[in-house]
Amino acid sequence: MSLIDKLTVAHWGHDDDDHRIEELAVTDAAASEALPNFVKRFLSERGLSDEFEGALAEISSTRPGVEGEKNTTMYALRFISLKGLSGELADALEEVTEAPAP
Repeated sequence: MSLIDKLTVAHWGHDDDDHRIEELAVTDAAASEALPNFVKRFLSERGLSDEFEGALAEISSTRPGVEGEKNTTMYALRFISLKGLSGELADALEEVTEAPAP
């Protein structure tokens, strides 16, 4: 299955780390609000931004009715999961949400 097929599959299988990210986003308003920008920064720091942006562009151009740009955070989370980095993202997100405000 291609990367694009994996990103756009209707039913996404979640692992424990994916559930940790979801739980943070649901239970912590600050995490939920920060998640879109946090995910983009995470991809950038790992040198994956270009690959992810290419995948989004391919989704938008080859999948009629699928709005890649509108669902950027969802696709980014799936992309991170496919790269095996969900645990690292969950740990980083937990650190940020647990840190005291300056």
